Amino acid sequence: MTHRITALALACGIALVTAAPARAVSGGTEVPDPAAAPWMATVAFPGDEPLNRRAFCGGTLIAPDRVLTAGHCADGKDAGRVEVYLGAADTTKVTGPGLPVRGVATHPGFELIPSPDLPDDPAASAVDDDAAVLVLEHPVFDVAPVKLARSGPAPGTPAAVFGHGLTRTPAQPGDTDVLRRGSFTTIDDATCSTELGGVLEEESMLCARGDTPETTVCPGDSGGPLMLDGTVQAGITSFAGEVRGLACGQPAPAAFTDVSRVREWALSPRLAVAPVPLGPSVVRGEAAAGRTVTCEPPAWRGRPDSVTYEWYRQHVDDGFVFYTPIDGAVDSTFTVTADLAGSAVACRATATSAGGHATAMSDAVTVAS
Repeated sequence: MTHRITALALACGIALVTAAPARAVSGGTEVPDPAAAPWMATVAFPGDEPLNRRAFCGGTLIAPDRVLTAGHCADGKDAGRVEVYLGAADTTKVTGPGLPVRGVATHPGFELIPSPDLPDDPAASAVDDDAAVLVLEHPVFDVAPVKLARSGPAPGTPAAVFGHGLTRTPAQPGDTDVLRRGSFTTIDDATCSTELGGVLEEESMLCARGDTPETTVCPGDSGGPLMLDGTVQAGITSFAGEVRGLACGQPAPAAFTDVSRVREWALSPRLAVAPVPLGPSVVRGEAAAGRTVTCEPPAWRGRPDSVTYEWYRQHVDDGFVFYTPIDGAVDSTFTVTADLAGSAVACRATATSAGGHATAMSDAVTVAS
């Protein structure tokens, strides 16, 4: 993401860096047959747990080697730490590896827009040009891609949203992870912008409302499609009532990236992808007060246009490991201050190119007491 995080939390060694505007299909109906939406993609972190424990966004197959998703789902992600599943109707029943991702491309216009009601909460942000493409390592030829709309739908157009997200918050025991479909109708931008607090970027986004008050999008639905006639994708699920502090299931219009606006970029034969780190960053030098340490970035697949750095202090709280930025420590070198004695520090390198950015965190090193 493009916002500066104030604390980077890691649980069990896995970075939780997906704070994002997102939502799910509350009030929809289950779609248990994978053949009903074979192009539906589930984007997940690699791992051995069932897919429902690793999935974080949806997407759609738009070409044999490309999956379209939301920009906030992919921005800053390491392609080597993301995989894709197609046609996963029930994510509790899917195990094993997914399709590997070779590259991540974030739309050049992608930008988070702070919520007017919750400006300090990144998860409540609206988004402009909220689109990204995951380039698959190997093309898929046995699934027909969706068609992408060439123009935005007029207000009053019937549509459907597909997603694996929550159906209510908080989630309850027994809630399923079966793909759901919600019936929506597109609405005019002015009405939508007013109801969402004026954060809608009308040139890049479009809106729809659930056909019943309880039909909304919720956490986990981000990146999934807004479909017309079941065959043409008109939108990418982006954000909804969270920008006004509303919970999943509370009536609110939903905002979607206008696919017709990003279509040419997403299908470009020369799509630029973000750099991919080929390892972690490494802290070099003696970590002691008054000494200077260096953040050595990894090699990157894909030459970055620039590399920036941040240094963090590590602390552990109730089993969670937190990395808090050290004020002013934004160079490749850092002179350790006396107040860090006995603490652990780490660095993060961020490589940026026309296709987006990726980060490489170091292991923490303990400062001598």
